[in-house]
Amino acid sequence: MAAEAGVTLTQAGATYPYGRDPRDRTIRIAPTYPTLEELKTAIEVVCLCVKLVSIKKRL
Repeated sequence: MAAEAGVTLTQAGATYPYGRDPRDRTIRIAPTYPTLEELKTAIEVVCLCVKLVSIKKRL
């Protein structure tokens, strides 16, 4: 969903050795050099996506 909105995230577990996230709960914005304003927008998009997916799952 975030990618469709223009925000690229790394694969789940990318910050762990061999890509294995033991709790399968870590994501991060892909490493680039965004401006502070772009970073703020990206974080807002990710938060909104998490909220929307959570609501859809509960319904």
